[in-house]
Amino acid sequence: MSHVPSTVSQPEFDFWEFVGCGLCHMPFAANSSGPPPVPFWITECGHIICNTHLKGDHSCAQCGSQGIQVASLQRKMDAPMADWFRPATQTMDSLAFSTRFQIETLVSLVRYYKRKHSQQHALIERAKMESQHFKVLKKKYEDLKVHAQQLRERLHNERGRSVGSEPADGINNNGKRPMLDSNRSTHSNSSPRVIYLIDTTNFGRVTVVLPEVLFMQHAQNIGPGISTPPPPADVVGAVSRGQSDVGSSLLSGLLDNNPYFQAGFGLMGVGVALTALRHGVRISSIALQRRMLVSLEINNKDPAYDWFLAWMSQQAAKQAAKPRLLSPASWTRSHQLSVQTAYEQRKNGSASVFFKVVAGPGTHLMKYERAWIQVKRERETRSQQLMSGIPWETVTLTTLSRDRSLFPKLLAEARDIAMRGQEGKLVIHTPWGIEWKPFGLPRRKRPLKSVVLEEGVAESVEKDVSAFLQRRQWYADRGIPYRRGYLLHGPPGSGKSSFIQALAGSLSYDICVLNLSERGLADDKLIHLLSNVPERSFVLIEDIDAAFNKRVQSSEDGYQSSVTFSGFLNALDGVASGEERIIFMTTNHPERLDPALIRPGRVDLSLFIGDSTPQQAKRLFLQFYGRGEEEPSGWEHIEEDELNRLGDSIEGLVREQMQAGKRVSMAALQGLFIRSSAREATEGLGSLFQEQRTL
Repeated sequence: MSHVPSTVSQPEFDFWEFVGCGLCHMPFAANSSGPPPVPFWITECGHIICNTHLKGDHSCAQCGSQGIQVASLQRKMDAPMADWFRPATQTMDSLAFSTRFQIETLVSLVRYYKRKHSQQHALIERAKMESQHFKVLKKKYEDLKVHAQQLRERLHNERGRSVGSEPADGINNNGKRPMLDSNRSTHSNSSPRVIYLIDTTNFGRVTVVLPEVLFMQHAQNIGPGISTPPPPADVVGAVSRGQSDVGSSLLSGLLDNNPYFQAGFGLMGVGVALTALRHGVRISSIALQRRMLVSLEINNKDPAYDWFLAWMSQQAAKQAAKPRLLSPASWTRSHQLSVQTAYEQRKNGSASVFFKVVAGPGTHLMKYERAWIQVKRERETRSQQLMSGIPWETVTLTTLSRDRSLFPKLLAEARDIAMRGQEGKLVIHTPWGIEWKPFGLPRRKRPLKSVVLEEGVAESVEKDVSAFLQRRQWYADRGIPYRRGYLLHGPPGSGKSSFIQALAGSLSYDICVLNLSERGLADDKLIHLLSNVPERSFVLIEDIDAAFNKRVQSSEDGYQSSVTFSGFLNALDGVASGEERIIFMTTNHPERLDPALIRPGRVDLSLFIGDSTPQQAKRLFLQFYGRGEEEPSGWEHIEEDELNRLGDSIEGLVREQMQAGKRVSMAALQGLFIRSSAREATEGLGSLFQEQRTL
């Protein structure tokens, strides 16, 4: 067995050096062995705080936990510190928490010192590079001093030699010094004897070049068959005349005889010309587009977006029905397609599925009224609509025509085609965020006579709504808000909602169903919804009494609407409320409604719709079992006299029950007539009253 040493090597650091207050960061071990400067405490939630941040309300000053206990923090505690506030079964969790605390502390320190080391290492490396660069500069400086001293000595020697060899009074018969004559006899030309070339890039290096060598090198650079340029007498003369003339002569020679300079200037001229041409073309194209092109953008948030895609799909189908190889339609036919699944309701109530192929994302070409139109459909892949999750899309129409009326005419045609598919149908709208969206398929309109109410009730409401719709200018002339509210109250099943649906179909109106208890609906959204109701639409709010008076208590996770009663009143007729709308509200308990809600201006007409009367029961019976325009096979045929006799019996039975204090709803009668024959309905009506009484 391996021997385990009894002594354990002490760590290089003290654990308590890294312990401090979690708020003011006061160290616990200010002295290596002495007590802390102030008492320290460890909380039940695992935080360490000093005596300054200890709260007397049993709450943690760091995390805000309530009802916790604290213990005095001392060095005699074992590290990692145990948790004395929890049962023994959670000791391992406490140990793991303390261990993670120590590890995170050590890792933070290691990262800190590693970062400091990397910063200091970078500074040391930079200092080394600067030192080396300084040494190089110093050496170059010393070389410059040596070269400058040599240059001064050489110039001094040349000046002394010329002055000492030419006496002041040595003048010959020609009036010149003999030494100069001997020099000119040796050098018959006027060029200098010595040319000093100073290399400034090599810190003052001096090179002595004889004129003969300079001329010889120039002659050797001339190739065979090339005419020799004029001798550089001007350059040599310029050297004798001064340094400025030499620089100008050399520059002119380089510019005149160097092909690279000429090519560079030529390329620069070509670049300037191309840049000017590009800017000219861009400006011309912008001006041409503004004068000759007309563009229209439609996004998928606008209803015209779906109208145009459906219209374009219909136009493409018409063009495809006439296939000709050389026709423009065959060459402009779209090959980037997208599918839209649609449903169509049959007369028997069932729905059929069909697919519409529309233009997909991309560029398409079409012709409308002798004008070519480019259709560009773009889809945004990085963003999408918040409520529906559908990506944002746009369709841009561009035509080579200055006639701006082309697009309104096209959109009007697309709208008429879309509306033609909804003729004779009722569209139900529901809130989708802050907008109204169609819900489900368009429904067949319900005839107003199919809802059997008391005599004159349906006709009076229809007359009132029609009169309101015809008095728009009358309201505007008198400064009265153009809106109207109706309240239909009565027992359940009396036909309030059915009547509103039939009335909307009779006036060719749609219905916007608003639920005040809908999740996410608040006062501001409610005002926005009621101010942006679709055209020719009723707003229907059902069971208005239950919107602000709960029938059942919500559960623990139940949801409570954010719409307040005052916010609802302001949305009806407040300053920010909209106009040109008709609101229908229904309730089963009008006595629960606040008087502020049903006052004139918010409810202009209140109408009671009760249970079935004897006349209503007979009319509903004759409507169900009378002979209609289309009777299905196997339908029970009853003679008119027999049908009237059964209707009279239904009327008498309902009158007897009413005198006995019993009622029957229109919904119960309708359910009975749907599932029974005429004679079975007459016999089963008595049991229906019995069931109604037991409920």
